Amino acid sequence: ASSSTSTYTPDNSEIGSTVTLTWTVTGTTPCPNVTDQMAVTVVTPATADAGPDKSTCGATAVALAATGTGTWSGGAGTFSDASSSTSTYTPNISEIGTTVTLTWTVSGTTPCPNATDQMTVTVVTPSTANAGPDKSTCGATAVALAAVGTGTWTGGAGTFSNASSNTATYTPDNAEIGTTVTLTWTVTGSTPCPNATDQMTVTVVTPAVANAGPDKTACGTSPVTLAAVGSGSWTGGSGTFSNSNSNTSTYTPTVGEIGSNVTLTWTVTGNTPCPNASDVMIV
Repeated sequence: ASSSTSTYTPDNSEIGSTVTLTWTVTGTTPCPNVTDQMAVTVVTPATADAGPDKSTCGATAVALAATGTGTWSGGAGTFSDASSSTSTYTPNISEIGTTVTLTWTVSGTTPCPNATDQMTVTVVTPSTANAGPDKSTCGATAVALAAVGTGTWTGGAGTFSNASSNTATYTPDNAEIGTTVTLTWTVTGSTPCPNATDQMTVTVVTPAVANAGPDKTACGTSPVTLAAVGSGSWTGGSGTFSNSNSNTSTYTPTVGEIGSNVTLTWTVTGNTPCPNASDVMIV
């Protein structure tokens, strides 16, 4: 206190106020002491609170929650309003899968410096789902699926060999024969990302059915009328068909077939992936 260049350290209770200090010079008798005063303005330091850390899914905007008045900086993405404490931040695509550090800066009143605080935005990689190619199967025959990665199968009235396997087989229900079944592959998203889904179809083809009709009897080499069902073609025997592609074709036995049983086959072409179907009858 006796030094003209002394330092003065304000008490915490003086922050935000103006303190008056008196400098007294002792007078030589009979002169009185002489005083002068000066003021110390004790400025309140700036404080910054960037708010809690956040997470977002991919390049989805996330709302920030700083306190007071200041400015946002940092990251390669964009702020909706860098001067707003509740600005949103939209990550750049290059930031997906990383953690971004953002800084909230509050300007200090001279002679106080600026104050800063940081928070992080965890930019979670969105899930993607790929159910694989569409498939077809014949009737209630199991068909192998070919999704990508880890997930779960749902859909259809049939059964999965293992709904958690990307290469599960699907066995259609009998009620699904002749229809197209939609199956969904779901990949669980990491919070806050939602689950991802993709769909594929299984075309359940109706199997071909062949009915060659009843057995017949012919007298010698007399033609006999056949009676198959539907569309197909006749084969067999050494005789001749009037029209091998007609279900009601006639068959004329050869002389060599007199006194024998001749086996004729009626074949119906199956729609891929179903095989052909056949049935036989005896003349």
